[in-house]
Amino acid sequence: MYLADSATRRQISALRSEIAEAHAQGLVKSFRFVSKAQALAQLKCELSDPSILSLLPDNPLPASFDVIPTRASYDPRIAAALRHMAGIDRTMPGNGIFYS
Repeated sequence: MYLADSATRRQISALRSEIAEAHAQGLVKSFRFVSKAQALAQLKCELSDPSILSLLPDNPLPASFDVIPTRASYDPRIAAALRHMAGIDRTMPGNGIFYS
């Protein structure tokens, strides 16, 4: 689930709390927050030529939550619980659980 660059700490914290609640209910197997910097570091490790990233003027990658549902069938329930939350990048195609 990609976050908007404009997401505030309060919005991110609220999202984390809602995902943690879904985890406590058994809907989410695991989740983790990935900062913009962590996303870029991960991409550098995955590229065969990470020097290509030096051509970028800044980090274009969004912060995100990696959310793994306990069962794929829980995806719509998780999406329903989070869909109304502020801070989610709703413009990004294929944004995790919201376009399943």
